[in-house]
Amino acid sequence: MTRATSASIQVRLTPLKLVIAAVVPLLLIGVLLSWAKTSIPFAVDTKWSKPVPMDNVICLCHWNGTAVAIGSGGVLRILNQAGQWEEKSVAELEPAENGSCLPLFVDREGPDAMFLDVRFSNKVEAVHSLVPVTMTPPNKPVAERKIPLQVDADALFGKPGENAGFTREVHMLYGGGFVDGAEFYVPYAACSDQVTERITSTGTHQKGIESGPSQRGFLWSGNRGRAWQLIPLAQLNTAGQSGMYRVGSTDCYLAADFGRNLWVLTKGSTATNWSQPALLCGTLNGSYLATAAERTLHLCWMDMRLKKGLGSFIYGDSDVGRKNNQVYYRHYRDSDGKWSKGIKLSGSLSYCERPTMSVEGERIVVAWHNLGEKRGITRRISPYASAAIYYAASKDAGRTWSSPSKIEHSEDSAGNYPCPNVILHQKVIHVFYNGIYQRRDFPE
Repeated sequence: MTRATSASIQVRLTPLKLVIAAVVPLLLIGVLLSWAKTSIPFAVDTKWSKPVPMDNVICLCHWNGTAVAIGSGGVLRILNQAGQWEEKSVAELEPAENGSCLPLFVDREGPDAMFLDVRFSNKVEAVHSLVPVTMTPPNKPVAERKIPLQVDADALFGKPGENAGFTREVHMLYGGGFVDGAEFYVPYAACSDQVTERITSTGTHQKGIESGPSQRGFLWSGNRGRAWQLIPLAQLNTAGQSGMYRVGSTDCYLAADFGRNLWVLTKGSTATNWSQPALLCGTLNGSYLATAAERTLHLCWMDMRLKKGLGSFIYGDSDVGRKNNQVYYRHYRDSDGKWSKGIKLSGSLSYCERPTMSVEGERIVVAWHNLGEKRGITRRISPYASAAIYYAASKDAGRTWSSPSKIEHSEDSAGNYPCPNVILHQKVIHVFYNGIYQRRDFPE
């Protein structure tokens, strides 16, 4: 008897074919994800007011219970009760040519503010002065006389010896501070150059410059800025952006170096010494933003976490520079002394730049501009198209956030590099960019 058997086919794959069989589906998934990301448009928020011209706005702040837009030439715009921006001029805040005069700190609920006036005695050396300004009802800012701000370089780094062979030039960078009654706090970062000069045998004058030591610290005044004490922080010896914030019963000192690192030092109200630096971010791209409100320090920054390997194909990041720019957020709560994990606010958007943030109670708004990517032959001239303004909002002090939305009409008005400024006041969001102003109620 013969038993019937069914025919079977066996397929054996070589190692190379196994690799191809495993990788190809992943590549196809990557292509589909990349296509979906670029083909599905982000939501456009249509609840914004129509764009209206309003230029000369450098920065925004809360000051003595109201919203203030600070411009160049000593011009301030103050938001009145009717929701209109009233223009005021303060002659003492008009900067010198090629100089600047911008706030170091502004009291959110009080009348005090301190501006830093920067002028140049020559092409290199900066002369710093402090300009105290008070604003009392009915929204009338009054500037006091300038206070020269002179720091002894020898006190910072020690005097070079007679045989050192160089002279020292010190450069001071001041950051945003805070006011607590009659006490004023202003952080600084000092860096130095060691300059050598010699005349060669042919009579040629040669000048050499090498980087010298750096230092961090802050200036403290107990008499409303009339006299200052310099307090160095030995834990940090880099230069870069810095800021000081009073968060409940804790003082926080943020320090960004010229690389990718952002550090924080803390000190409780009863402590005598500052903590050791803790790294908050190692992928910082540019500057950071921070605001203290309701015993919480809110932190926002532009982040550059380069994607590598297969992720580079999946996300289409052939441009590993500006295309990787994302907007991140985290916060510190004085109640438990802990930092939250970083949250990406920009979703799957690429080419995000110049974030701006404002906080009112538990409400937060973060806006930024997003550069559109050109296609085809025009990319050879410039890879970026006109920008649009996006924003995300939180109504629970940063625990949860809305998805990013495009501000209606912003793509038609923003231009190529709009650099938005945003402020949230009495549940209304105000945004300025490229000489344009729009507003909307906070999304509840």
